[in-house]
Amino acid sequence: MLAHGTKSEAETLKAEIGELLARRLKMTLSVEKTHITHIDDGFVFLGFHIQRRPWYDGRRVVLTIPSKPALASVMHKIKKLTGRSTTSLSLEQVLRSVNPVLRGWTAYFRYGASKRTLFSLVLRSYCWEAVRSRETACCRSSKARSSSRGPTRTAASTLSRATRIRA
Repeated sequence: MLAHGTKSEAETLKAEIGELLARRLKMTLSVEKTHITHIDDGFVFLGFHIQRRPWYDGRRVVLTIPSKPALASVMHKIKKLTGRSTTSLSLEQVLRSVNPVLRGWTAYFRYGASKRTLFSLVLRSYCWEAVRSRETACCRSSKARSSSRGPTRTAASTLSRATRIRA
């Protein structure tokens, strides 16, 4: 719950809410999860890091961006889906396994200010590195075999021609 006021007022409100939950709903506030913080310090709620920051024109805005654990989780999933164990799979098969993860992650975080975070950290860092490493690993032997036959189709050119990524 968000409230405007002093820290002592927030602590009083927290105690009142705790009593109300205990009396009416037979529930208790979690000591680990319930804390009082200033919006400038930020807090994590349901995978979002919510914090007030200065904007480029001097105003102060509240941003909701994916939290570091949420980013680490999706990066780990993508790394697992594009790791060394997938070099025998075609690029299309790898992209078909990565797309649902990215689509679900972007659908969940679409309400926050996560466009820049998604593009720079996830797509650039992991997906395109995976495509590049796949291209060099898969095409080294075919380039050596077919160097006299002309250029080979690389994973990146296959991606740009035949497959469309929907994130």
